[in-house]
Amino acid sequence: MNPSQDLCNRASQTENWLLGLACAGTLGCAASIVGVANQSKIQLSIPDGFHGRVMGLWVMVGLGSTALGTIVYGTISDLTNLSDASALISVIGIASVGAILLKSGE
Repeated sequence: MNPSQDLCNRASQTENWLLGLACAGTLGCAASIVGVANQSKIQLSIPDGFHGRVMGLWVMVGLGSTALGTIVYGTISDLTNLSDASALISVIGIASVGAILLKSGE
């Protein structure tokens, strides 16, 4: 195995490069679908005069939450290890989605 493949394996937490690539592609596709659905829902739900303001806020929150999540993830992985940090962040994410769905009544 060459050094670049070794780096990819360590970064993806899998020994199977093709599996990691398929998972990354699937997650990217799912993120695009969810992003388009969210934007459509927002634009259909607000008056025409507020599209720019609301979408600007949506982008700002999206970029800010990514940076904040990276800080939290890095701190947790410094205190534990990468596998435990990934598991904890996954549980927090799933619990957050569940709480949002319960609150929205869907």
